[in-house]
Amino acid sequence: MTELDRSATRLAISRRAGDLLRAGWHCSEAVLGAVGPEVIPDWTPAYLRLANGFAGGVGGSHEEICGAAAGGVMVIGALFGREELQDDLLAQRLTKEFRKRFLADLGETRCDPLRQNVVKVEGGLGSCDIVCERAAMVLLQLLSEEGVEV
Repeated sequence: MTELDRSATRLAISRRAGDLLRAGWHCSEAVLGAVGPEVIPDWTPAYLRLANGFAGGVGGSHEEICGAAAGGVMVIGALFGREELQDDLLAQRLTKEFRKRFLADLGETRCDPLRQNVVKVEGGLGSCDIVCERAAMVLLQLLSEEGVEV
């Protein structure tokens, strides 16, 4: 697969995150649901249950981590997290880098400020689909750099 093909695939997956949000899934579910099936070898739709509580900045509070960011962290954990007490430096490093890139790209990692930016851009409450799409793209680029085929 050429780099152009990989870029097109990553774009399609990131757009799927926006599509899932517009279809009614929460941000956390949209990112996990778009990226997870593409990169997690033992993917099952039941994994979406893990993302539900992160909706709306944790339980709909809009005060904590953006659900799209949480969905990305869950993908990293599914791929590189530990199952036993062992070294987890890779998962921690990738999570830290994902957060750094998410912040650089979107300007914030908390739900409410991101929602307020969507309001400013779209002129109304609008949808965080662009946040989900950008979060998925940041995640996919990071995973690709780590050797995960996307």
